Order: sequence, then C-alpha cells, then structure tokens
Amino acid sequence: MIAIVMPLGELRGGVERMLLNLLRANRLNPKAHYQVCFLEDGPLVGDVRRLGVAATVVESGRLREPVRYVRTVRAIRRWLRDIDAEAVVSWAAKGHLYAGPAALTLRVPSAWYVHSLPDGHWMDRLVTALPADVVLCCGASAEAAQRRIWPRRTTRTVYIAVDLNMFHAEALGSPADARRQLGLPRDGPLVTLVGRLQRWKGIHVFVDAGATVSEAFPDATFVVVGGDHWAEPAYPAELERQADELGLSERLHFVGLQSNVPLWMQAADVLVHASFDEPTGTVILEGMALGKPVVAARTAGPMEFVDEGATGLLATAGDAAELAQRIGELLADPELAARIGTAARVSASRFGIDRLSSDLAEAMNVVIERRRAR
Repeated sequence: MIAIVMPLGELRGGVERMLLNLLRANRLNPKAHYQVCFLEDGPLVGDVRRLGVAATVVESGRLREPVRYVRTVRAIRRWLRDIDAEAVVSWAAKGHLYAGPAALTLRVPSAWYVHSLPDGHWMDRLVTALPADVVLCCGASAEAAQRRIWPRRTTRTVYIAVDLNMFHAEALGSPADARRQLGLPRDGPLVTLVGRLQRWKGIHVFVDAGATVSEAFPDATFVVVGGDHWAEPAYPAELERQADELGLSERLHFVGLQSNVPLWMQAADVLVHASFDEPTGTVILEGMALGKPVVAARTAGPMEFVDEGATGLLATAGDAAELAQRIGELLADPELAARIGTAARVSASRFGIDRLSSDLAEAMNVVIERRRAR
C-alpha cells in the first residue's frame, strides 16, 4: 500500500491533474495500490473516489496554528498505521510538512513530489530538511534546482504526463466544431493561453503580445482559460484594464476556470504558454498531444519538451514583442504550424500517463526494498 498525502481538495492546476492522471493510469494498468489523504475537503476528493481509490480527509488548517498542526500530524500517523502503508508520497511541499514527521515516527519510507522549481525560499529549505528517502521531481530542471538546495539528498525525475485519451484530437472533433460548441468566432485565427490568473503565468505579457498580433491579424481572437488565484485578487481586474487600454476588449476573452479544457485547446490555432520559471508546463504537453503548435517561454522547464522549430517555438520570458513575433510566424505560415503540430503530437506521445504510473511505482518500490534490506 502506497499512501499519498494531497494538500488541496479542489482541481486548481497541473499538480492536481497529475494526481488524477496517476490514479487513472493505475486503474487501467495497476502498478501499485494507492490510498489518498487530503488536507482539505473539496470536489477532488470525490474525483479520486470515483476512480475507485479510497480517500480520507484530515483538515489541516493553517501552518501558523501549532496545536492544529500537531493534531494533523497525529491524524496522518494514525491513518498510515490503519492502512498499513508501506510508503508515503507527499504530493507537493505542504503535504510533506505533515506527512514527513508522521512517516518518520512510524519508520515508514517517504518521498515528496516537487511540482515547482525550488528557489531556496525558506519553505523549500524547511521541507527539504525533513527526512525523505527520495525527492521526486517533475522534470530534470526541477531536479537540478532541488540538488542545489540539498546536494546529498537522493532525487529522481518522474516526469509529468498527459492523458492521451483525453487530449486526443480525433475524439474531440474538428477545431471548427469545437469553436461552435464554445460559442467562439467561426472565422479568423484563434490564439489561446491556458493558466491561472497569476502574474508569474505571464498573462499580462500575453495581452501585450495580443495587441501587437492583432495589428497584423485584425480578425484574430484571443482567449485566456483559467480561474482567479486567491493570492492575487487584483490581477484579473488589472488584466481587464490592460486589454481595454490596448483596444482588445472585444477580441480578448477571459473565460475563467473551465472543466472542458481539452475542447478549448482543440478550438485554438496556436497555444501560448508565457510563464516565468516554469518547472515543466503541463498545458504545453497537453497542447502538443492535440497536435497544436505551441509558443512557450524559453526557460528550462518548457525546453525539456519543446524542440525549437521542430515541436514548437520559444520566446524569451516576459518579452511581449518576441512572443508576438513567434505567434505571428505560425499564423502567417499554416504549413509551418501544421508541421510543428504533427511533430509535437508524436513527441508528446512519449509522456502518456502510463509512463507516470510506471515511473512513480518503480521509484517507490526501490525505496521500499532498500528500507526492507536494512
């Protein structure tokens, strides 16, 4: 039995999608037996249970509440003991702050999955200092960053994955049909960015680039798919003002959090990923799997998946002018866009969810066997 401790109870982004990808793949081709403990309640709990995986909820509250923190660690310890866990995986840093001490007291092997680029922040150092048999990293650049914080800690890359059945162009119908279903303009280019409304996601850079692109392609439409983030409540209004000042209000649509993301991607002619310091970029792989030409930021994470000029185009993070130029290249040359999209789809097929399931199970089995051999 491998226990997973998940901080969030709702689907907010790639971290949560990766958990569902893992469990979905394991259901189709079992590699391990999982149970999940959530540190807050929410719709994701039901999603996990519908996949046939047992899930429990231990409300953790805030880290600044020491008494509640101790109670939460004790509750997780009881849960690990009750399910006879052979190992525990903390799904992100916050999870390990609770699961790490609980596993230590039970002498249960533990790991935590890094879904970001550690930058030496006090939280990164605190979590890294907690005992763990291995630190799993979502990409090679994330692993390199983690090694810089604590070189002696055992690390291993377990790449993110894309559900190739969900992000399958033929299953979704034509882009024109997707536009019709979503109520999007039937004519003109459609450029889409999928990401939460956070500054580091580069949404404002995309808006600036859209203004430039629209000068050359006045019939272009721009779409941002993603919900607000609690830490930046003023950012959405700022983006709306920016679009209005640039004269894009009629052609730039902020559609919020959507449950049918594959359909929104399928409708697009070009998919943009403008994040700063992105550890990997789940939506990059998802767009590539659909055969979409992607323009991504030229940073370490995306460059692990995007081969410049072959499976996508790259632009300097934060450079709206270069981003607009690369978008324009694809819109002006449909043959280039089609060639890149085809190659992208082939490349993305190497990162299906079965790979995630196999790699994670193998990593944890190694940890379990090493502990048994002591």
